[in-house]
Amino acid sequence: MVTYVQWGRQHCTNGHELEYNGLVMGPHYSQRRSESVCVDYARQGHAKSDAGNQDGGLLYTTEMQGGSADEAAYPHDLEVGCAVCSAPLGEGSVYPRWGSQECPSGVTTLYSGFMSSSHYGHNGGGANTLCMHPQGQLPQGASSADQNGNLLYGMEYQNSGAADASHDVDAACAMCQRQGTQQTYVQWGRQSCTNGHTTEYNGLVMGTHYTQQRSEHVCIDYARQGHEKSDSGNQDGGLLYTTEMQGGSIDERAYPHDLEVGCAVCSVPESQGSVYPRWGNRECPSGVTTLYSGFMSSSHYNHPGGGYNTLCMHPDGQAPAGASTGNENGNLLYGMEYQNSGAADASHDVDAGCAMCLRPGARQTYVQWGRQECTNGHTTEYNGLVMGTHYSQHKSEHVCVDYARMGHAASNAGNQDGGLLYTTEMQGGSADEAAYPHDLEVGCAVCSVPESQGSVYPRWGNQECPSGVTTLYSGFMSGSHYSHRGSGANTLCMHPQGQTPQGASAGNQNGNLLYGMEYQNTGGADASHDVDAACAMCQRPGPSS
Repeated sequence: MVTYVQWGRQHCTNGHELEYNGLVMGPHYSQRRSESVCVDYARQGHAKSDAGNQDGGLLYTTEMQGGSADEAAYPHDLEVGCAVCSAPLGEGSVYPRWGSQECPSGVTTLYSGFMSSSHYGHNGGGANTLCMHPQGQLPQGASSADQNGNLLYGMEYQNSGAADASHDVDAACAMCQRQGTQQTYVQWGRQSCTNGHTTEYNGLVMGTHYTQQRSEHVCIDYARQGHEKSDSGNQDGGLLYTTEMQGGSIDERAYPHDLEVGCAVCSVPESQGSVYPRWGNRECPSGVTTLYSGFMSSSHYNHPGGGYNTLCMHPDGQAPAGASTGNENGNLLYGMEYQNSGAADASHDVDAGCAMCLRPGARQTYVQWGRQECTNGHTTEYNGLVMGTHYSQHKSEHVCVDYARMGHAASNAGNQDGGLLYTTEMQGGSADEAAYPHDLEVGCAVCSVPESQGSVYPRWGNQECPSGVTTLYSGFMSGSHYSHRGSGANTLCMHPQGQTPQGASAGNQNGNLLYGMEYQNTGGADASHDVDAACAMCQRPGPSS
């Protein structure tokens, strides 16, 4: 089984089971980017919460804005809801096909919607891309008044000079379900999937222009279709540009400077296990298959635009259709380097490696943020340190980097300064300071779930999981500070029993910084102002339950 979000819904369609519903929440559009997440209506505080104003990470309700969106389904300024859904065992994995209204032949189209994100020019809002359901449902407490908290827009394709198509068309997406598969993942840089995995579709890596504001690197189908209500007018909400790789910390033999970057979405047969990236290492753990060893890639630490997320680039890149070595300067990708900040340091200026791993007999892998060993009987795949950009730079992704902090095959120790990785400290305020003392480095453990068990997912805004679902643990929501340009954009569910990582120090190193999060009132569908936000990690019973 798999869990996923139907953005815009309150009930799940296609016969899938509702885990919980709530409101899309993220930072205020005028603050700094984080992530749009589906927060439970309860908006509960964590075990150590208080109602004091700590102002670390902040959560506002979200309104849809007119333009490139489907305004019949999502009226301007109305709050946006969400439903977390689980697909029954045996039905296969669920994935979005960005840039197309339909799924590949032999794959079920659950629904065809539109791509949505923050405005390309807004500092705040969520950096991630959502596939909005075509039949939106009003959430509780929704109002057509202009509250201006977190804002969502439709998205348009933009021309940049090479591999272009569909300029100013309002971007479509489809939610797809492939029977007989356990998981889908992206092979970044490829056009066809390796290791015997099925190519679901291929296309181009796209994101915002490097001079705009952070978005997400996504794999867009070559068709670049418009959604059902699309027009070719210039709406300028969320924008999508093709992507070029930039020299420096990368493997330039596989990815020549200024060449466009493609992608392939791949599915894993049900019997094979779970695929995950091992950041900071070129090999997978003992007993785990190394599918390939590549290099870590992201936007430039000093560029406001491009995608926030970190990619593990395939070592055998394939040039996409329409690629050119001309300098188009749309969305830009760089290799990444480890940086020293004063504690738990290693491999300064080494170009970061990664490996894509396949764990036989596993249903899923996920991260226990703050741990060094996995709880609940789940297998520790590897452990390490939470890393991301410096809090004063521009947004990246909080990732779990292996202690080895190895370079990739073509790495050198020169200072390239593309994407940068700093160790992470937890900051006091809305966090659980008993479990995570102020200024102490934060570790992480990547965990796998046995095939006999069900899928794991976070329930944002609640201390407990739904009836009939196991609560693995109840923690607190954590992200970057609402006013910091840098650090990771993604939201973490911190384990209530944090473990000190190797090399940790109580000194103030000020690299990447994590904070607890608070709910904020905006005027519509509000609750729990200044309460420190809770989360629970949930496991849906599996076939042996």
